[in-house]
Amino acid sequence: MFEAIHEQTGVAWKSWKIWDAFQKPHEEKWICCKLHKYPVTPVKEHKRKEQFVQAHFRSLTDHYCPGESDEHWNLKIQIAESIKNKQLLLSFRKEDIPYEIDETIPLDKYIEIRKKNRQADVFYQTKNYNSLLGNGLVIEIQVSEKIDSLESKAIDWIRNKYSITWVDKYPDNGILEIKYPMGLYYDIIRECNGLKWNKNKKKRRFSSW
Repeated sequence: MFEAIHEQTGVAWKSWKIWDAFQKPHEEKWICCKLHKYPVTPVKEHKRKEQFVQAHFRSLTDHYCPGESDEHWNLKIQIAESIKNKQLLLSFRKEDIPYEIDETIPLDKYIEIRKKNRQADVFYQTKNYNSLLGNGLVIEIQVSEKIDSLESKAIDWIRNKYSITWVDKYPDNGILEIKYPMGLYYDIIRECNGLKWNKNKKKRRFSSW
């Protein structure tokens, strides 16, 4: 588990942030969530043999908390790290989309970023406004969420000039296919509040991305 509630304040904390925020995190009381309230304890990042173990919260009981799964969180981290390190290619309909990275931005600024009324699982902010990507790219982790819900999010993100896509696993080919580039859908959203092409909609060409 990578997030837990600080029992005294009721504030949710990520497992890697508590080590700088608290002098003795192990002496604080932590619970899995506000609904189940099962006690958990923090584990600092460490190496087990040759394998790196990320900071996390370990349950102190045999109870299972059905919050965000480790699978869901690990995929967020994997996608975010790959975007930050430019290990993924961005593509739309088999056309590569070049993108730039600000190397000074830390990894935690790529994960669970809120803009207005929406929160992105993984978030990439473009260095400069891009005619196709807009202000950036949102990547949602689709583990159990339905398409209708994701498309509702897409409308909001595009309206705010962000592109969006979603994945249910790490792209085996190293190519992240963007489902809704802002530049191709912004006018559609503005005109009909949907993701379908309008019959009278003029085609737009982006000769340079």
